[in-house]
Amino acid sequence: MVNKEIKIIAPGRTCLFGDHQDYLGLPVIACAIDRCIRLTAIPNDEEVFRIKMNDINTFRDIHISEDFARLEARDYFGSALRVLKREGCLPYKGYDVTISGNIPINSGNSSSSAVLLAWIFFW
Repeated sequence: MVNKEIKIIAPGRTCLFGDHQDYLGLPVIACAIDRCIRLTAIPNDEEVFRIKMNDINTFRDIHISEDFARLEARDYFGSALRVLKREGCLPYKGYDVTISGNIPINSGNSSSSAVLLAWIFFW
């Protein structure tokens, strides 16, 4: 197996107008900031995504056959995978994934949106 590393960078953002309105279809004025989330992924020999989030000292394993019929609150990884699978984007191999960043959590700079963006772009 070729262990080609995948690297993705997703910027944080700040809303100058309309914070938390974009997902309601309302107008916002947003701009990227000089803070980001970095995702790196290396294929593994298992059918598992081994996700390591060093900044928050958290680990998660997701089997590629998981169907995500039930999701916990704020399960961004599972939510994204459920939608991608529904659209026919099915994983066929596992990866060791590391996510880190310098966007302060709960600062209003879209750290969770950047994590989700990096995760979806990875697909």
